[in-house]
Amino acid sequence: MAGSITPYETAGGRRHRVRYRKPDKSQTDKRGFRTKKEAELFLASVTVSKATGEYFDPKTRAGTISAAPRRAKAQAPGSRERQTKRASSGSRLTTSGTPQPRSPSARACM
Repeated sequence: MAGSITPYETAGGRRHRVRYRKPDKSQTDKRGFRTKKEAELFLASVTVSKATGEYFDPKTRAGTISAAPRRAKAQAPGSRERQTKRASSGSRLTTSGTPQPRSPSARACM
């Protein structure tokens, strides 16, 4: 993996810090992971997002240029990604996040 994980002590117990390089080659870190496994999963997700060009820097709120068109498409009205989000009850979510009941034909299939 492209980064390092180091443990450190706090008053609340041991935590882990992940250090990695951003696409612009500057070093950054994220800390506060309770387990080494959580830190490893975060580092793996950052590595994959950098490799696919979808890296999003949470500190500056700036993503890559190649990811911007995909985000715009996903946020467009009527986009398939937005229409298929489901609530835990199985009902569809509107863009405001309020659930809508399923259609009668959809309930009959269950």
